[in-house]
Amino acid sequence: MKHSKVVQEQYEIINQISNDARTVISVVKCIDESKNSAQSIVLKECVHSIVDNKCFSTCSQLHNEFKMASQLEHPNITRPIEIQQYYKGGCMLLFPQADCDGFDLFTKSIPQIDMIKSYLSSMASALAYLHKIDIAHNDFKLENVLCFKNENGEVQFQLSDFGFSYSTQQQDRISNKIKAWDFRATQYFSPSIYSQITKKEFTEECEKQGDIFSLGYSLFIVLFQRRLSLRHESTSDSPIYKNIIKFGKGFIQQKLKTSIQMSKEDYDLCLDLLIKMITKQDSERITALEILDHPFLKY
Repeated sequence: MKHSKVVQEQYEIINQISNDARTVISVVKCIDESKNSAQSIVLKECVHSIVDNKCFSTCSQLHNEFKMASQLEHPNITRPIEIQQYYKGGCMLLFPQADCDGFDLFTKSIPQIDMIKSYLSSMASALAYLHKIDIAHNDFKLENVLCFKNENGEVQFQLSDFGFSYSTQQQDRISNKIKAWDFRATQYFSPSIYSQITKKEFTEECEKQGDIFSLGYSLFIVLFQRRLSLRHESTSDSPIYKNIIKFGKGFIQQKLKTSIQMSKEDYDLCLDLLIKMITKQDSERITALEILDHPFLKY
């Protein structure tokens, strides 16, 4: 899949980041520098049907991403630069260019404990902000966390990709679940969300708690450089997850090894926080504000 002719005429394609059936993401520079900064930006384009130029479902996700993210004001949330819709060939959304995403940052090298704490604090802060105004992100994963390095080499983490986000108070929340949730990365689903999708029974309001579970799932990947469940396996069915829920920190300390250097006190607190984020029952799961007050992030 290539970018539309409109994009190729307006932008110099520096590097293509990803490419699937309908969406192409690239680092670009605007050819007409009077219209945009000379700096590189990221362009996400949903390519239309060649036959009749109609939008696909990916376009609606792009439109929703701009609608949701452009209204948000938080230092740990990425706001899009602009959107161009319904032109001949596709719809596009422009973003600031990050140095990398969270998955690359945390899996291609062993992070320091301070960076992990910064990551958790930043994402918990972003989720606390969203949840306070009754917005669920609904697609939290390391790949949707952008990492920007400042002049001192310090990393600022920003949550991005709001294509599946919506207000938990809106009347058509249930229809949004049916339309969108099947397209998400199922490995990050909380047990209750996975159960609702499987049964097609969207009755419980569990989106905010689902965001927290996904953050906890990401912490598990950071700590142990592996996923909590297999590729097509629900977390609830994962033997590792079942043992963590049953035996707690003892199972993790005996069976799982981390390469991250930290004190025993830090490691105990980190595992305590992890378990509170990925607990099976939504009602027992820690909130974003409680994460920020957890001792692991205080010391």
